Amino acid sequence: MEQKLQCEICGDEIIWSGMGRKKKYCDHCSKLSQRRYSKDWHDEHKEERKEYMREYLREYMRGYYQDKDNLKKHTVRMRTNYLIRSGKIKMQEQCAICGATDNLQSHHISYDDQLAEYAIVTLCHSCHSNLHNNNNVV
Repeated sequence: MEQKLQCEICGDEIIWSGMGRKKKYCDHCSKLSQRRYSKDWHDEHKEERKEYMREYLREYMRGYYQDKDNLKKHTVRMRTNYLIRSGKIKMQEQCAICGATDNLQSHHISYDDQLAEYAIVTLCHSCHSNLHNNNNVV
């Protein structure tokens, strides 16, 4: 038993099958309404969400740094970033795999050496993600 209804926002015709909750809005207005509600909700709860994320990250990182391997990797990454910013290490201007020049990142070949912060390869984001996801070695 189909029923013809009218969208409360734009006035377009809606066909309701008679099953489930009665529709108030057409599909287009429904999506707009959901986006507007979501944006309003996020705006109202902005500070609560920030505090929640701060606390979540604080707890996550506390556990992350208890693992000695993670702490070692973090230390090497921080040293590498410092060396790049200070100009002591110069990153390559293109990806070592595909030659792309956008979204370049440093990939550490090893974290075990004493000079681990110097053992880096420049990769684009795409190749870097593929490398980690496929567990390939450069």
